[in-house]
Amino acid sequence: MNSLGINPYVNRLYNDLQDGLVIFQLYDKIQPGCVNWSRVIKEFKKMKATFEKIGRQR
Repeated sequence: MNSLGINPYVNRLYNDLQDGLVIFQLYDKIQPGCVNWSRVIKEFKKMKATFEKIGRQR
């Protein structure tokens, strides 16, 4: 995977494949254009904001 130029670099297979972005990048490398990147959520903004609020409350 890493030799194909996937970003981020995969160190721990199960943890790094959790969000699916690496798998989508692999699909797109193997068959260019098969992934509609406009429909892929790259960051979970709503959840990130929620977790940041929880962190500030502590």
